[in-house]
Amino acid sequence: MEIENDLDYKLMIEKLWDRTLVKDGCWLWQGPQIKGHGVISFSETYSEFTHRLSAYLFFNFNLAGDRTKQINHKIECINKHCWCPDHIYVGTPSQNQYDSIEVGTHFNASKKMCPSGHEYTEENTKIHTRKRNNKIYQERICRKCLSLVQERTRLRRKNEFINRENKKEETS
Repeated sequence: MEIENDLDYKLMIEKLWDRTLVKDGCWLWQGPQIKGHGVISFSETYSEFTHRLSAYLFFNFNLAGDRTKQINHKIECINKHCWCPDHIYVGTPSQNQYDSIEVGTHFNASKKMCPSGHEYTEENTKIHTRKRNNKIYQERICRKCLSLVQERTRLRRKNEFINRENKKEETS
């Protein structure tokens, strides 16, 4: 999609403002939404997320361009349906994940228990940092589960050692 003239630009801005509520510095889209992100339609076959359209209108972001770049909300604004250009930036999916972790909106941040049902508390949670493909990842690990895994591993190795020793005695 390209703006062909000033009239197209004005029509897009008008269409956006027709369904926008300004609240606490945010430009909140009041129309249709997908997973909390505002969606605006220009025809039966073309619609766009409002924050992406905002980046197109205000930052010359290429909507059909490089998919390694995306429009992220700044940490100060957690409203997914906000399209204020002061509250968004062009970034990477990885940056978006770090931002959502920092503000507590990441889907894993709300989990209070590990998959085995142990509560994530400060005493029971270990933050594990690892590097893969030149990227640094952090994850929460339940200390109780880690302890159980280590104990099972220790017992398995002990049994393997005993079995090897028994086989040696049988053959001698």
